[in-house]
Amino acid sequence: MKALTATAVKALPAQARKEGKAIEIIDPAYKGMRVRCTPLGKLSFVYRYISPIDKKLKRVMLPANTLADARQYHHALS
Repeated sequence: MKALTATAVKALPAQARKEGKAIEIIDPAYKGMRVRCTPLGKLSFVYRYISPIDKKLKRVMLPANTLADARQYHHALS
């Protein structure tokens, strides 16, 4: 799987509008991190993990505007 780049993230809103549905892309370099784009073009960065306490899948929305910021938040959480 290819590494996720800032250029690829910038292209997601146009792709989501064209397809008319939300798109979620995995960042292979950062375990559990995903980029989600709605058909309206809104980008969200998400960190998914299995809780060691209750063994359930958890989702944390990262307060980031860029891929670089999201990766920094991911590093702080993992």
